[in-house]
Amino acid sequence: MAIDGPGGTGKSSLAKQLADDLGATIIPMDAFLLPERKHRISAIAKNYDLDRFYEEVTDNLLDKRDITYKVMDLTSGELNFKKVTVPAGQKVIVEGVYSLELSFRDSYDLSIFVDAPKKFLMERAFSFEAGATSWLDKWLPGEETYMAAQHPKLGAMLVLDGTQPFPPTSQIMEALSQKRAEDLV
Repeated sequence: MAIDGPGGTGKSSLAKQLADDLGATIIPMDAFLLPERKHRISAIAKNYDLDRFYEEVTDNLLDKRDITYKVMDLTSGELNFKKVTVPAGQKVIVEGVYSLELSFRDSYDLSIFVDAPKKFLMERAFSFEAGATSWLDKWLPGEETYMAAQHPKLGAMLVLDGTQPFPPTSQIMEALSQKRAEDLV
């Protein structure tokens, strides 16, 4: 399952809820961040190593193999020596912006987009005052470009409102099952 959406919508909280209730492992897209000195010129995902994500996660999901990946330590700007391993067959939730990037979409059985109005996101960003300027300068332009260019919301099976409490996991899974059945018809 993938959970995508703009920063500040509650993707991490939703992923934790679903993982706890479903016995799934969360793979955060933030594990694939690049240190600032390695940011690319590209407007989309310039601060993420999507190639490494594809090689370490997507490729293995598609081939039903164990997933093994390293997590970026942003303090040192280096990949951690310790690897995270998710056994083949384990339920996986990939959480974060860019998880529904076009080249990854077919890897998931289920997908959710968490949305919220920009005004809500701005208010939320500034409630975490220390990171607001960083988010506005470093993250928001790439997110907006990604949303406009690749329309991950349209590629998701289910859209949830990040300004409201999330429904119980059983309701979310029921809605996803219904959407999946409709898509098969």
